[in-house]
Amino acid sequence: MLVPTLSQSIATVIVGFLIAVLHIPTPVQAETQAVSQVTFPSAIIPLTPFRVTRVKEFGMSLAPKPTINLNATLFTPETNSPRPAVIILVGDDGLQQSHLNWGATLADWGYVSLVIDIFGSRGGKNFQDTLNIEMPEDTRSAVKYLRSLKSVDSDKIALLGFSLGGSRILSFFDRQSPSHIEDINFSAGVALYPNCAPGKQFSAPLLILAGISDQMMTFNLCKRLSNEADVMNNDVSAHFYPGVTHFFDNPDYRKDTISKKVAAAPPLWFQTNHYSEAAHKDALARVKSFLKARLGS
Repeated sequence: MLVPTLSQSIATVIVGFLIAVLHIPTPVQAETQAVSQVTFPSAIIPLTPFRVTRVKEFGMSLAPKPTINLNATLFTPETNSPRPAVIILVGDDGLQQSHLNWGATLADWGYVSLVIDIFGSRGGKNFQDTLNIEMPEDTRSAVKYLRSLKSVDSDKIALLGFSLGGSRILSFFDRQSPSHIEDINFSAGVALYPNCAPGKQFSAPLLILAGISDQMMTFNLCKRLSNEADVMNNDVSAHFYPGVTHFFDNPDYRKDTISKKVAAAPPLWFQTNHYSEAAHKDALARVKSFLKARLGS
């Protein structure tokens, strides 16, 4: 076990106070991992050629967007050797306890995991109050941060995304997409209930998990993307759960036992989406197997 220093103990008390006051979701921590709240600078966002041309037409000039501090939760398994890492990209609903639970589970499996609070870092909670998030650049910044850590095997980094985050992973890996991240060789990507578009060629292996009754994503297009994997020379695995909806891995969407917190402030799209314990457990098993095959354990 890691023995905390005095400064670490003080930091833990401060984080606990902030969690209690600001209602920040608390991660589930196992005995074999360390959990820390970290920050790292975002990338400088360059101006697109189109914007440069447009502002010149009006005799004006623009500077690139300045950096901000990105907030994230880092889960590190206790090990003496560098470990593969997984970056977790949240969905339109913003940072949820379920995302932190995934981070803790990944650390239990032996991976360093980093959950980026892309909306909270910009002063919001979700897509409704936070515009112009820069997920490709935030992902690059997260990779740079992880590669600076001695605990991370910098050649083995994967992505795990939910809803919006899962959709973005597909675009990051799409060789023809303007959002393609071509300067980073990701080992793999896992997308839960993303929006899909067939006819793509991907730069890394993908696992897609979604519900057939999901009305918030393009199930049929995801199925086509999976079916054409051999034709497109893609390494794509997919599994679709009958009767399952969006957010099936988030217990806050269960209807049988609703906590006081959820009853007082239900998550987005609560009425039409449901937690599925069976699908959640199956998804955990599939993700674990997929990552072990691509990253090792």
